Amino acid sequence: MVTPEAYEQAHPEELHRLTRGMIRASRALNDDFENFRKVYDHNVTVPVADEDIYDIWKKERDSSGFAIDGELSEEHWQKQMGLFYELNPDLPKISRNDVIAENFVADALEQLGALSG
Repeated sequence: MVTPEAYEQAHPEELHRLTRGMIRASRALNDDFENFRKVYDHNVTVPVADEDIYDIWKKERDSSGFAIDGELSEEHWQKQMGLFYELNPDLPKISRNDVIAENFVADALEQLGALSG
């Protein structure tokens, strides 16, 4: 069985590319409603009124819900996971270190530049 650490060591270039791509995608969703709408239209099958789709995007944007810088700040993690555990109180709690290899995000932000917000 491959451990996460072993996978990280064996596939650093893939993880660097994935990280940069995820940050770019999150920024594109955050920055432009039309990008969000295209993704929504392609992936969501339940009917939602147009104004509600815009409100969903605006709330995510206003709450910094999009991972524009890889979602690694302690404050952002606590906020997002707090909401998750409110909705899923019976699930075991995890820490950032359990799921995030911070070095890949740090490297991506060095290349892409960090954004405020």
